[in-house]
Amino acid sequence: MKYKPDKKKDIEEGSTKKNGTYKAPKVKLPIGEIIRRLVIVSAVITIAVCGFFIGKYYIELAIADQKLQPPPDYKPTSTSSVTRPSTTRTTQTSHAYDTTNPPEPEPWEPVVYDPPTDEQYAYYRSMGPDVFGVMHVPGLPYPYPVVKGTDNQFYLSHLPDQTQSCVGSIFLDKRFSTALNEFNNPIYGHNMNDGSMFAMLVHYQYGDIFDNYPTGWIRTDNGLYQLQIFACTHNEGNDMIYHTGSFSEEDVAAHLNHIREIAATYRDIGVGPGDVLLTLSTCSYEGYLTDPRTVVHCRMVPM
Repeated sequence: MKYKPDKKKDIEEGSTKKNGTYKAPKVKLPIGEIIRRLVIVSAVITIAVCGFFIGKYYIELAIADQKLQPPPDYKPTSTSSVTRPSTTRTTQTSHAYDTTNPPEPEPWEPVVYDPPTDEQYAYYRSMGPDVFGVMHVPGLPYPYPVVKGTDNQFYLSHLPDQTQSCVGSIFLDKRFSTALNEFNNPIYGHNMNDGSMFAMLVHYQYGDIFDNYPTGWIRTDNGLYQLQIFACTHNEGNDMIYHTGSFSEEDVAAHLNHIREIAATYRDIGVGPGDVLLTLSTCSYEGYLTDPRTVVHCRMVPM
């Protein structure tokens, strides 16, 4: 049957016919339904993007752990389980540590390594072009290579072999010499959620850990040094403890007095002019600070 246009009916039904075929009317979605669909699409995209970055983060953690592992013949000498106390500290000042909500005690197993042999040291030196040493403090998962770059940004996001990674590297402040012969030598590392890199530094704010694990070590081409830990502080990222340049006797006294004043834990080991300090710094989460850092202060002594 030949189609006979019925303009009135077509308008009423909202349908049209072209070339003998009816075309369904256009349906306008309510504004609420449009918003609902947009929210669903946005949520799916957000979940996918978050999943991608979370997956990337854990993949980079695994790759870093694999690349930074010590040689197969290099094993820890001891692992002991202790319970870190929530309030016990050798010294404490009211502004140095937030005591309003002390953390609950939790088990921690510090790992201890002896210094590397010549062959093991050579293994670490080969990990990257800017590696100049290897160090360990009780609690680090294993000894880490130490690097120095041309700035303080590159090794925040690159492994010693210069592979890009959120884990970064343990690195010396660009302003200081790899000879580590200045009074104060800052070394930086991330506070990773899986406990790697410098995450363990925060444990030295507790008296039991601080008292029972007083030494670490660092080896460079210049020799092997014991790290005698004498303080753990919470401070801002621009604190005077990162001071560069030469230190007069008055500067040394002011520096050490400042550490003592802000220390969460502290022991007097007779540090003074002529000593060399290694200042191990990582990010932390003290709410009373704007740009918080936890720092473990060590004196370097040739072994």
